[in-house]
Amino acid sequence: MAKEIKVIKDKILVKRIDKTEEQKQTKMFVVTENNQISQYEGTVLKIGTGVKDDPMEVTVGDTVIFHKNGSYKIDVESEEYYVISQSQVIAILN
Repeated sequence: MAKEIKVIKDKILVKRIDKTEEQKQTKMFVVTENNQISQYEGTVLKIGTGVKDDPMEVTVGDTVIFHKNGSYKIDVESEEYYVISQSQVIAILN
């Protein structure tokens, strides 16, 4: 990632993890086909500073499940990233 991306406030920069069917079946929980459409799994690359009454709960390196709806897909130098709000994080998988 040569270009510097800075996220602000409660925003999180995530790199989506693409899973093969076999990898999906080895997780500790099952994600149904209907839910796969509206959620992604990814690695947190950067976090904002948070907002006054809502400190950041995720840290860089966390693996998260997040809502697809409301996320912003950005392409930087042929790499695909997502910018999400902390409220879009469904779970942290650490």
